[in-house]
Amino acid sequence: RKYDRDVLLFMVSVLILILLVSGLFASEKENSIFHLIYSTRNGREKLLRAKLLCSIFLAILLFTLTQLPSWNGYARILPTKCLAQRLDLLYEPALGSGMTLLCLLMIIYFLKLLLYAMIASLTILMARRTKNEFITSVFMSTVVVIVCLVMYFLKTNLSTIVISLM
Repeated sequence: RKYDRDVLLFMVSVLILILLVSGLFASEKENSIFHLIYSTRNGREKLLRAKLLCSIFLAILLFTLTQLPSWNGYARILPTKCLAQRLDLLYEPALGSGMTLLCLLMIIYFLKLLLYAMIASLTILMARRTKNEFITSVFMSTVVVIVCLVMYFLKTNLSTIVISLM
């Protein structure tokens, strides 16, 4: 049940990220202000920098809002001494080589943050190439939904993948 909520929360937050970021980068061409912005002295560089910073901020904000309840749940359920336990003593001897549970959780959350950043980056690249918000939104949303559905029906998640790689 919690797994269903995690997949749905990820899917919704990433779709919001895609819609917001694709609109940032494709709107110039659609609104016919492309030539006006690029003809000003510092318009192009400052605008691009501002849009990239806004995209990074949106990705971090959505990641934080969606992952904070999960992190809070771990912090509430697991006492500090449990988080300091080595994985090879808790689960499998093959895991960890002295890595603690807290370290594993931090790696998993860092990989999730990189996943948000990768999706935002791909959306930015596609929006700048196509210069069409609708095409970018539909394509990236379709890719995310398909990946989420495959992961859902295979009953796998990022934590399972990380643990199997170690």
